[in-house]
Amino acid sequence: MITASGLAARYGDHIIWSGCDLSISRGSFVAVVGPNGAGKSTLFRLLLGELPPAAGTLTVFGAPVRAGDPRIGYIPQSSSFDPEFSIDGRDFVGLWVDGYRWGLRVSGRANKRRIVDDAVAAVDAAAYADRALGRLSGGE
Repeated sequence: MITASGLAARYGDHIIWSGCDLSISRGSFVAVVGPNGAGKSTLFRLLLGELPPAAGTLTVFGAPVRAGDPRIGYIPQSSSFDPEFSIDGRDFVGLWVDGYRWGLRVSGRANKRRIVDDAVAAVDAAAYADRALGRLSGGE
């Protein structure tokens, strides 16, 4: 569905990142995780056709990206958690494990902890897992 080879992004004369090679198949579930300023939003701007590649190739659905492609659904990030909201990332992920209509039900506290820890590790988010959601940026 999405392929990139040697992809680079820039704003003006400043290269944000380069050398991106990727291939995302239909039906894949992908998370884009990284620190502030790493270029996550820039990647989405490229995928939406809002920013032209500085180098390399990028295709979506087998064709060059074009702005306004009706086959692409996108919900922009918005940070709507109050900074004083005390639930942390690990507890938020835990809602998926035992929340009503959120995900799968798991019995046993140790089992739930293992599933949450595995999910956090799978997306390399340990640095954010124990921080309050209201204190994280939209990208985090």
